[in-house]
Amino acid sequence: MKITIGNDIKITTVPDESGLSTEPVYYVYEWFIKETNQVFYIGKGKGQRYKQEKNNPYFLSVKNHYDCDTRFVKENLTEYEALILEESLFSQREKEGHVLTNVIAPNALGANERPDNYEFMKTPVIKVSRVDKYYFKKEDVHYDEIDMEKLLKSHIYKTTFYGIAPLYDDSINGFVNQEKTEDIVKPLIQKVNDFIEKKGGKTYKSPAKSAKSLIFYGQITYESYFTYKTKGYDVYHLVDVLKYIDRY
Repeated sequence: MKITIGNDIKITTVPDESGLSTEPVYYVYEWFIKETNQVFYIGKGKGQRYKQEKNNPYFLSVKNHYDCDTRFVKENLTEYEALILEESLFSQREKEGHVLTNVIAPNALGANERPDNYEFMKTPVIKVSRVDKYYFKKEDVHYDEIDMEKLLKSHIYKTTFYGIAPLYDDSINGFVNQEKTEDIVKPLIQKVNDFIEKKGGKTYKSPAKSAKSLIFYGQITYESYFTYKTKGYDVYHLVDVLKYIDRY
């Protein structure tokens, strides 16, 4: 179960007590870093649940990096009591300053900017997750500066158009539908294609070996950026490319 942390902590709805087990065999537990007592995961369960590996990459990254252990917060609970305690403990630990790997915070887990955070023709940064920022001191990164030689061997990555219209139309402040956003962005992509062709370059239909750069028009994850860099690509944002070609 997860909660969302915004300006206020919002608790998810706990299921109705009916239908849940009334046997007092459940517990709430937490994982913590031994040296600092920093709590990074909260869960509920019964039996050997607390010992089982989680398929949460953020949990695993912390667990594998630090000397960690797990402990019971409270035992001999019904399923409903465990759910209630788990939810309240999420709020309590976050308010105490613990950064939990199974809590979702807006714009914190590295996926996308919300549309109302986009500014017209201002390139967004590539956000690192709050877990990586807190536990591993990683910082947000910027898209690469444009290199003409690499730009002329580009692949334009077709990610979703949804919600990115404010980047390219200063009259839009939030979400618009997919179709309208495509109408806004597609001519800009064509402008880039035309420029590359005019300069004797090529826009590849896929990130082939011959491609030297990837152009994104939305947002990518921190992890994806470094994956592409490891493969040898420059990673550009469409906003930067448009500003660059306007000089010519």
